[in-house]
Amino acid sequence: MSFNLVVVIVSLISLAGVLVIVLRKMPVLLSLPKVSPLKGENKFLANLKEKAKAFNPLKNFSYELFLQKLISRVRILILKTENKTFKWLQHLKKKQQEKKLGEDNYWEEVKKPADDKNLPR
Repeated sequence: MSFNLVVVIVSLISLAGVLVIVLRKMPVLLSLPKVSPLKGENKFLANLKEKAKAFNPLKNFSYELFLQKLISRVRILILKTENKTFKWLQHLKKKQQEKKLGEDNYWEEVKKPADDKNLPR
């Protein structure tokens, strides 16, 4: 029972405090101009829309310049890949030549006299 009594007393004191604050601020609230908040919001939104229209990043956009830059970048990319594949091809050719030079002693062995070879007699 005492707990319920405490809750009721605290609630009544809080309600009295809210009433005192509202009664003290009543003259200030009555002196405010009667403007609906929706109109103020509409002004804000209208102002925001005007600023958005004024800020147009595509105003000076040139499709020709964009296309020129795009084609230049694609050309550079193609040249880079062509250069890389050329280097790979050179490397493969160099490896193939080195491999060929290592195996080129076949004819020299054939030309050697038969007595140099270990043949049974």
